[in-house]
Amino acid sequence: EDLSAEIGSYGTRTDAGGYLDVFRHCRTMTLLAAKAANVQAIDGIYQNVRDLTGFDAEANDAKYAGFDGKLTLHPHQIGAVHKVFEPTNEEWKEAMDIVSLWEDDDGGDGKGSLEYHGKMIDLPHYVRAKKVLARSTKREGDRKEEGGTSTTDTTISTSSSSETTQTSSPSTPNNGKEKEDSDEVFPRVYL
Repeated sequence: EDLSAEIGSYGTRTDAGGYLDVFRHCRTMTLLAAKAANVQAIDGIYQNVRDLTGFDAEANDAKYAGFDGKLTLHPHQIGAVHKVFEPTNEEWKEAMDIVSLWEDDDGGDGKGSLEYHGKMIDLPHYVRAKKVLARSTKREGDRKEEGGTSTTDTTISTSSSSETTQTSSPSTPNNGKEKEDSDEVFPRVYL
């Protein structure tokens, strides 16, 4: 809204609810600049606080575009952000499968590709899968498998002065290697 006021536009969105081209361009450039700077890319607000369907759609679009989160204007939007940006069980399972296949296959040496459900998988797919797993707040033991049973995992409890936190240990396959930091999944090359 600040930019639209500054440039003198009459609004930021089309009648159908999508961004006008100039604001879609700014959103895209924000995403690319944040990723280039190696900082989190946070999508802008969705002004209609009563339209949770539209908010969910825009947050989902932001997730798939590569944003790491979304700004909220109203408390009702917070839960929607958490739900949208948490990988679904299907996304998580696919990411686990790809990482496992890549690290168990010749693809892990960086020289090739493999097939997963009829699709060619190579390094960018592996990197994306690792980032999906890094984004997940739920771990393998927290996810229900088909049939209603769940796997078990280790829970680590930590506490500080007045706060106790429980987190599950990561369950990503790593073939005995140290867990990679999510920032190091795809090393940056500076020229």
